[in-house]
Amino acid sequence: MKVTTSEKIELLKLTGIAIAALIAFKYIRTWSTPIGEWIDTGSAAAGVALSDVTAALNGNHRIEFTEARFFLDERYIEKDGTVNRKWKQTIIKSNAEVEPLFKAILDVKGRLLPEYRHLINGEVSADTIKPVSGKYVGIVKEAEVM
Repeated sequence: MKVTTSEKIELLKLTGIAIAALIAFKYIRTWSTPIGEWIDTGSAAAGVALSDVTAALNGNHRIEFTEARFFLDERYIEKDGTVNRKWKQTIIKSNAEVEPLFKAILDVKGRLLPEYRHLINGEVSADTIKPVSGKYVGIVKEAEVM
């Protein structure tokens, strides 16, 4: 089977188009990532603003915490007593005042101390944490227990 000159030219055209498409794809991909990130940033800010306006029009307001307390949900505690880090970070991010409570009830590896297992599926607050070794831990700054 012999290839004619016109078929060779057609094959060269198709090869050139394929190479051009590959180069265009890589070029667009290089530019689309920063543009996509820029669009994501702008749209996130616009979404928050729209949410705030809508909430204000509906008479809603942002949640504000007045006390350091949280619910210790068993769904976020592993069998070995380790508290889910993402959940803990989310709770602390919503109310930074609860961080000392976590420090009081967890060991250095993030596991619930045995003396606080009774708090699972209950409230954790300065009132529910019992004094440890004669001193309150967390919220009350090292106050001696009488």
